[in-house]
Amino acid sequence: MRQMELITIAGGLLLIITLVGVVWGMVRWRRLRSKDLRRRLRDISRDVLADFFVPDGNGGEIHIDHLLLTEQGLVLLETKDVSGTVFAGDRLDTWSATSEIGRVAFDNPIPRLQDRMAAISFLAPGVPIASKVLFVNEATFPKGHPTSVVTIPTLLDEYASEGAEPEVSVFNEQWDAIKAAATFT
Repeated sequence: MRQMELITIAGGLLLIITLVGVVWGMVRWRRLRSKDLRRRLRDISRDVLADFFVPDGNGGEIHIDHLLLTEQGLVLLETKDVSGTVFAGDRLDTWSATSEIGRVAFDNPIPRLQDRMAAISFLAPGVPIASKVLFVNEATFPKGHPTSVVTIPTLLDEYASEGAEPEVSVFNEQWDAIKAAATFT
């Protein structure tokens, strides 16, 4: 009986150690991917703000995934950590992605972009703002995708600088106003 208890305890400890290792590995992997994304976003922008809140204009706050300061103005990004085959459309309420892991459904993020753009526009009047839904994983769109949806390579191509340091000092005052109003998580 005593030997059986020891085996049970050892098995339980081994299971706990394995679970802790898996969770630690997943957290580390996500952090590395997040750092890689930030590095890539910095390659196409003068400055990047990530994972913050700004006033929504109605007494509340609204979450912003990423905001880039580029030579063309601001780029507001709603990031989606979804991979596989994605079925999406401007007028669909629910989008879905199918991969080897299974199928996942999620709300169309485009309507949320408009609310976020309004909040940023209030803080940065006169600055051009583009809004995009950025799929950060390997995602394919067999039926096409909405015009505001991009992948990392597409975004990098669209905002790649043509060599010289971009001149964005005309937006510094508005950028500083956004940073002053931002609450970071």
